[in-house]
Order: sequence, then C-alpha cells, then structure tokens
Amino acid sequence: MKMVSKKFIDLLIVIGSSVLLGVLLSLVSPGEFLAGAMRSTLYILVLAILFYAAYRYLKIPKKILLTALIAFLIRIGIGIWLTISIPVNGFDTDVQNAGYIYSDAYERDRVSYMVAFPDRWDNFDPAKYQGMDQYGGLTAISAGIYRVFSSDIQRPLLIVFLSAFFMSLGILFLWRAIDACGTERIAFFACIVMAVYPEGIILGSSQMREPLLVGLAAITFWMTIVFSMGSRRLLLLILFLFLSILTCWISLPGGLVILMVEVGYLFIKAINDEPLSRQKWTLFFAFAGFLLVSVIAGWIWLKDTLYYDSYVTESESGLIAYILEIVGEGLRFPFVLLYGLIQPVLPAALVYPTLPIWKVIAIFRAVGWYVAIPFVIYSIFAVYRFSKRERSWGLFWLVAILVVWIFVSSARAGGDLWDNPRYRAIFLPWLALIIGWVWDQITRAKAPWFWRIVIIEGVFVILFTNWYITRKIGAGVHIPIQYLLISFVLFTIGVIVVGIVVDRKSNKNESL
Repeated sequence: MKMVSKKFIDLLIVIGSSVLLGVLLSLVSPGEFLAGAMRSTLYILVLAILFYAAYRYLKIPKKILLTALIAFLIRIGIGIWLTISIPVNGFDTDVQNAGYIYSDAYERDRVSYMVAFPDRWDNFDPAKYQGMDQYGGLTAISAGIYRVFSSDIQRPLLIVFLSAFFMSLGILFLWRAIDACGTERIAFFACIVMAVYPEGIILGSSQMREPLLVGLAAITFWMTIVFSMGSRRLLLLILFLFLSILTCWISLPGGLVILMVEVGYLFIKAINDEPLSRQKWTLFFAFAGFLLVSVIAGWIWLKDTLYYDSYVTESESGLIAYILEIVGEGLRFPFVLLYGLIQPVLPAALVYPTLPIWKVIAIFRAVGWYVAIPFVIYSIFAVYRFSKRERSWGLFWLVAILVVWIFVSSARAGGDLWDNPRYRAIFLPWLALIIGWVWDQITRAKAPWFWRIVIIEGVFVILFTNWYITRKIGAGVHIPIQYLLISFVLFTIGVIVVGIVVDRKSNKNESL
C-alpha cells in the first residue's frame, strides 16, 4: 500500500511539475498562451517521464536526484534569462536580436523550423541544409519537436529544455557509472562538477548539440562500465549500439571520439583482467591497432584545418599577432595551440571592454576552465602513480584521452573563443570524474603539487591581467610581452625546482 501511495505521489509530482514548467515556457515564448501551455506541458511531461524512469531504474539516491534537478532548473533559468535579456542588452545582430547566444544555434534552429514546415517558405529546399555544419541529426530532432509540439509558431525554448534534460539525465548515469566502481564519494563530487561547470551550464542553456552529446556520453559510459564488470546482456549491447549511432548522427566526429574512449576503456580493462600472457598480448596488439586506426582517422579530420585555424586566430588576436612579430612566423602553430589551451582567457575576460551581459558570460566561462586546469594537470601525474600502484589503468586511460582531446580541440579550433571550449566540453563526464577523483585525493591527504600548480596559474592570471590592463586601459605596470613570458617561464621553473628540493628534504627527514 505504501509503495502504491509513493508511486502515486511521484506521479502527481511529475505531472504537476510538467504543468508548471509548461505554463512558464508558454509565458516566456511567443504565440498564443493556452495552446502553447498545453503543448509545452505535454512535451515536458514526456521528458519528465523519461527522467523519472531512469531515476527509478538506476535507484538514484535523493542527493543525486536533487543535484540533477537543480542542474536542470539552473539551465532552464539561464536559458530563459538569455532568451529575454540578449535581445535587450546584447549587440544589434540577427543572432542576438533573436535571443541566441551561439550563431550556430541560431542558424540551425531557424532551419529546423523551416524543415518542419517547408510549405510555409518560398523556394525552400530542405536537402540544401541536411549537412549544415554536421547538424543533420540535431536539425531533424528539433524539426520533429517543432512539428509535434510547436506547429503554430517557433518556440526556441523547447530545444533549451531538451538540452537541459540531457545534461541532467547524464548526471544520473554518471553517478551510477562511477558508483558501480565502488567510489561513491568521487561519484558525488563528479556529479556536482557536471551540474555546475560553467561551460556545461551555458551549453545546456542553449540550442546546441553538445548537451545531447554530453548526456549520451554519460549514458554510454555507464553501459561501458556495466559491460566491463561482466554484464553481457543482449539488450544492453543493443541499446549501446543504438545510442552510439544516435550520437554519431548528431555529430559524427563527436560520436566517434566518445565511442573511441569507451572502446579503449574496455580494451584496457580486458588487458588488466586477462591472467594469461598469450591472450594479454593478443589484446594488447588489438588495442595498438585500434589506437593506430584512431590516430589516422583523427589526423584526416584535423590536417585540413590546422594551419587555417592558426591563421584565423592570429588575425583575430592582438596578443598572438604581437607575440609572433617577436618570435617569428615558424612558431605560429605552437603558440596558437598553447593559446587555445587557455581559452577562454581569464585575464582578457576580466579586462576587455564589452557589454555587461557579455562580460558576465565571458568571466563565468573563463573562471570555470581556470578552476579545472589545476585538476587536469595534477591528475596526469597523480593518476599515473595511482594506476601504477594499483596495476589498473582504466582511469589513466580516461585522463590521457582527456588531455589528448584538449590538445585536439585547441588544434582543431585554434584559439577560437567559442568552438574550442565547446569541443572540449564534449568530454565533460570524464572531466567531472577526474576533477572528482583529484578533489577526493587532495581532501584526504596533503597534495603540495596541486597547490603549486594553483600558485603558478595564479601568477599567470595576475601577470597577464596586468598586461591586458596596460594594453587596453593604459594603466598598470608596463612590461614588454617578451620579458613577461620569460619571467613567467622562469617563475614556473623555480616553483618546480623548489618543490622537488622541498619534497626530497621532507622525504629524507621522514626516513630519519
């Protein structure tokens, strides 16, 4: 009786929440209110039922459910705020006047509605837009949503709700994936990161494909973990293949790289668990072949854009252009690559004059990445030592592939302020896992190298904030860029050397 009563209460909550959100969506969207509220409520009810089904199936604890719901509401709130505020407080462009933060989202979403109702537009040929910027899958999904739930007028917030739904759903599956490995504390930290990581919030508040990729990556990663732990259910394999195909349909490069991460993890786990040397070597060579194919495919994808993106970054960035005048043209690509690694550039976000709404967004995104950087750098060495000690390399594979993808994103998009970070955000489930793992480590024991990395980054921010102030405002202490770079490199070397000396003395005293 209690079980029936609880399910009935849950059903009322799901329906009631859907009605409230449907009314809210209709209030802030164009079109007739009552018709919009009814259709929006039905749409949100479908999403809510799917979310509730996942929650019940995965047996998610209340704190993670609350985290996922808060993540959803944050994205919905910011999505509504951006849709209303950007036309009023943004720049006078078609994209911003329509309430979009990403030009890609504006173009793709506009085409989606045209694809949904081609008869309403003169001389419209849907075939011309099928491969637009690799958005064929998302265009079709959006067109289907508009066709069923918004036939009277375009309501872009419907797609924002879809983005927020996938991001919050991903939190549930990320929890279950990490918790299945017996690391509940790390799983909780990772879910918090997934919920509040700024780039994930901005993307999850938009009509972009990355939120769908992030959610699907978390779901298929859970399936990968379950499979690696011995489950061989046919339904699980079928669902994994279906979702992998769906991911590739939304973005072929993104889907393939997610699949590469998960297949590589299975290879690593199988090699670790194989007791017989002959089979272990067979798996090792198969894994090496898999990596070779992946590298070749990645190079084919990258090679045609590397130097073009470097040129675009140089032409758009005064910092890069100025540095290259000093160090020479031959170092264009390495500098652009490094510049991409620190995008969004926090010192520039703090100093560059722009409209207040864009200043807030720029600082918000940059702070998120600069908080993450020390965790990523520290994890390379800390996870390697942990994996070597435990003789289990699955986690190190995730760290290594994340670092490689960060470099690939920088190489692919150069120093682009938007494309580079959103490519990087596709790996948010694994970035969250790694940050959660490092946070667990540094709160349990001393981690001097983590804090040394934080100090190095802090000095970088201070030095280059001052440089941007002198360049853009004319205040501050003027230091030529070449001397600034040399000073920062010497400071970094000094911190490393002092850290090594201090650690050796500490270890020697402990042995005494």
